[in-house]
Amino acid sequence: MVVVIDDDSVQGMVLAESISQRGVRAEHILHWSQLDKILLHNSVSCLVIDYYLKDGWFGPEVAKLLRSFGCTGVPIYFTSSDESSVVRRQCEASGHPFVPKRWRWLLANLVVARVLSQPG
Repeated sequence: MVVVIDDDSVQGMVLAESISQRGVRAEHILHWSQLDKILLHNSVSCLVIDYYLKDGWFGPEVAKLLRSFGCTGVPIYFTSSDESSVVRRQCEASGHPFVPKRWRWLLANLVVARVLSQPG
């Protein structure tokens, strides 16, 4: 399962639906703290995290926190409507790819290809 963490309900839902239409189960959540409920019942194969979250968190911070909680082998992609070089560099510096929201179709394809290429 792919989890899309985006506090923009429309953007997050559309991305999750785009991934699902390509044959990979995806769920959208508005806040990263909702992930614990998903992890109790599902295996997460990929995370897509919006860079700016309304509660003051940034995507790379959430990724670092999730890694510290044991989500170590889960691929992470960042996305944002802000395509500035600062956002791009911060995402890439955290070790995860950045794909702008306007390229949602590309992001969905990359995520699906990554999930389907995983063993098991």
